[in-house]
Amino acid sequence: MTEGVTAAVVELIGSVERGVSAVRIEAVVAAKASKHAHRVRLLGHLRDDPGVLVSGADSMPRVLQRIIEALIDAGATTLRLPRCPRCGAERLLPEHLDGRPICSTCYGRARKRTITCHRCGRERRLGSAFGDADYCGACWRDMYDDAEAMFLDAAGLALRTSIPPP
Repeated sequence: MTEGVTAAVVELIGSVERGVSAVRIEAVVAAKASKHAHRVRLLGHLRDDPGVLVSGADSMPRVLQRIIEALIDAGATTLRLPRCPRCGAERLLPEHLDGRPICSTCYGRARKRTITCHRCGRERRLGSAFGDADYCGACWRDMYDDAEAMFLDAAGLALRTSIPPP
């Protein structure tokens, strides 16, 4: 069954990209989508939208992004990586912002935005966010020791600070 799914993925990619041999495509698919479940989801996505291979759509699954990147490195000329919706560059989109995939460069720029720190109240660069609260880097580092309690509290769980006697 695994071979059939892999063969179908290879056939779909090979029907679009003629510059890379089927053997090389199969090797890349096996390496980048090593789990059967990933290949099954990939096959479903390619059957639903075979144009994703050349459209540069940002809806492309990450596993397909990695496969296309490796095939471009192997000489593919027809396949296209997704375009970042913020900067328009064709590249991997490993990050998410506001529910959309974006490139690492845009994500880094977005994280440099100025916020009013929830803890100290100063205008600073975003260090981290927790829930609806934004924190500057200095406050977030100071709060590191309390992070476990914050996460458990947000999840509605109590933090045990001591072990009850036997």
